Amino acid sequence: MQLTEYQTIYLQTVYDSFRENGEWPSYRQVERKLLPTYRDFDVFEIAKSLIDSFSRSFFTSDPKRQASLSIEHIHQCQGSEQDLANFVEVICYSADKYINSNEDQVPVSSDEVSSNLHMEDLAVRKVGLMIANSPVFTVMQSHPIGTTPEWALTLSKDVTSFDKVKSIDDYLERYHSLHKLYDKMNANLLESSLVDPSSTIEKIAQADPSNIQEIAASQLQIGNSYYINMLRQSQQSFVWALIGGGIGIVFFIVAIFLFVFRQPTNLSYLGPLITALGGAVVEVIAGIMLSLYGRASNQAASYHVRLDRIQRFLVANSACESLEGDIRHTTRAEIIKNLG
Repeated sequence: MQLTEYQTIYLQTVYDSFRENGEWPSYRQVERKLLPTYRDFDVFEIAKSLIDSFSRSFFTSDPKRQASLSIEHIHQCQGSEQDLANFVEVICYSADKYINSNEDQVPVSSDEVSSNLHMEDLAVRKVGLMIANSPVFTVMQSHPIGTTPEWALTLSKDVTSFDKVKSIDDYLERYHSLHKLYDKMNANLLESSLVDPSSTIEKIAQADPSNIQEIAASQLQIGNSYYINMLRQSQQSFVWALIGGGIGIVFFIVAIFLFVFRQPTNLSYLGPLITALGGAVVEVIAGIMLSLYGRASNQAASYHVRLDRIQRFLVANSACESLEGDIRHTTRAEIIKNLG
């Protein structure tokens, strides 16, 4: 990715703050740092232009939100070699632990990273924040508490794709290969028959009612299945509308040709008229297909909103694990209240 001057300045400013303090700066902090020197610097436009679709981060124009970076962005910053080396070391450790574990869920925590890999607290804290933006982990508690480096997470099977990774370049190469594989799988899913959510519904019926995360994740799968169905129907309607529109135009062109170049002895308008009527009928059908495309697109958009809402709930519920005492239960209750 070729960066502009302002993109490079933004990335370096965010990373320098992260490297020194062990936490991501807010957009407002970055803005205060850069505006005196670069008066036309728009921190939100620059941040939006750098959104990495492979990471968990998403853009928001809230100045209090953290300006986090993906691993690929950190790799483009000067002085990031040690932090990236620590990240790769934890990746290797995590992959090895997952492969050799007999547990259904394989956890990794800051405590064992600090103990087994002999990292300082600040290094462990930074690795935790870098992992939080990596989709190869299922994050359970990723945000450090206060000034401590504490974090805990559950590994996903994807981490095995990085077994014995040698460097950050090797990691990024495998990372993009894995993402391309997922893109291909999603494309095949869209081209396949309609998605049946019955198996996911069965999982919800058998799930532990007290396990909020599991039930919400199952709801997310059901919503995603409906979203994929609507998206597929929308795409099919649009394709057929284009085909119908093209055929109708061909009919009209033929009708005009028959009218202009008909034989002088043949004064009948029947041939051109029938052809034109055929084109009109085809265009009406194409219009109906286009209308169906619009309705399916609207339904897909509504399902996308629901998916985003459930996803935000999952993230918020995970963030509650970083809270202590009564405030954890109070916050979770408020989240559930707003979800209703």
